[in-house]
Amino acid sequence: MKAWMCMMFLCLMMTLSAQERVRFRDLSYSEALKQAKAENKWVFMDCYTSWCGPCRRMAEKVFTQKTAGDYFNPRFVCVKFDMEKGEGVELAKRLEVKSYPSFYIICPDGSIRHKIVGGGELDEFIGRVEKGLHEKTSWQYWQQRYEAGNVKNKNDLMACYCVMEEASENEKASELYQRIWPLLTDKERVKPAYWQLYESYNCRLDSPQWEFLLAHLEDIRRHTGREKVDRYLQARYGKILKDLIEGFRLREKISFEELSKQILLINLEELTKMLPLANLVVNQKTEELAALIEQKLPDCSLDTLVFYASGFRGISLLCKGKASENWIKCGNRLAASALQRMERESDTLTAVGLLDYLNMLFCFQQTLNPELCRQIVVIVDKVLPQLPEDKDLANVKQQMEQVRGKIENS
Repeated sequence: MKAWMCMMFLCLMMTLSAQERVRFRDLSYSEALKQAKAENKWVFMDCYTSWCGPCRRMAEKVFTQKTAGDYFNPRFVCVKFDMEKGEGVELAKRLEVKSYPSFYIICPDGSIRHKIVGGGELDEFIGRVEKGLHEKTSWQYWQQRYEAGNVKNKNDLMACYCVMEEASENEKASELYQRIWPLLTDKERVKPAYWQLYESYNCRLDSPQWEFLLAHLEDIRRHTGREKVDRYLQARYGKILKDLIEGFRLREKISFEELSKQILLINLEELTKMLPLANLVVNQKTEELAALIEQKLPDCSLDTLVFYASGFRGISLLCKGKASENWIKCGNRLAASALQRMERESDTLTAVGLLDYLNMLFCFQQTLNPELCRQIVVIVDKVLPQLPEDKDLANVKQQMEQVRGKIENS
């Protein structure tokens, strides 16, 4: 009797657990279609790869939520395939999967109802999926109209464009984008209905659309919402500045001077703080950046120091790794000062703090010299026994293997 009760309890717990998340079934593609027909549902397919970070986030943080299970399980037969293994390889070709993660809503007859490329927070993601459940907002509906040449007025063009961009149908989206813009009046261009045109990859910083955005920024902020607009501007320009600081070239077809003017014009505090550092890196002002970091080293937060250190390393990367003698001299000086601060804080350092210091030291020297490595080992070996075993500590130990290897090979 006790064994039977235990078995019933385990089955109940497994059932409840399955209800608390999206239930991805272990089915082949053909089996999923048959099951969807039998249950009068659509197939929801998660197309992922093992190396895709956003794919893992969707699997671990989004689809595990009870709200996700409550939404997906009653509506779909849910399956997932690694697009680089087994049946997934053929499915990737058949469905023309090009980006990850990609999600498909598929009818029981195998026709594609809707496509979504990219993940996101659950509420926003469910909203994107919901469009596929309604005929006139689905990819299938607009694909058929597009192929028939039946997308002509600006409302239809905008609706079709949004669906194609969501599906990462880039050529179609670009063609639609170019047709929409000339049809709009200036009054329409500042309205929320057309805000997505500015969020598009077609809207480059040197484009007429971006020029219009900057020229009418206050009107667009007022109509679309200042918080939404500024959040997007912060993310877009912030990514560009971060890349420049880390030593990547400007990918947009504008000069750094023009980029700086645009950033000062939109007047967002975080961007204006990043701009001077980007200027030092882009113009390879090694001495000035080193002096600034030395000024900040005694009291600045560790996060900020690591960010500035990434800029110092960025100067070296812009020279394709061929650091000047001046860069090496300044880097040695900065590494010595950083090591002194690391030693002073050794009694309170966490594994995350150790990782920050190690990353910073790697930024200051292209190859850590053996003497510096020995000093690092002394400090880290003092701190390690005090720290709990976790993922961060494992990362510290992994990096320390490189440091110890440099000593052994010297």
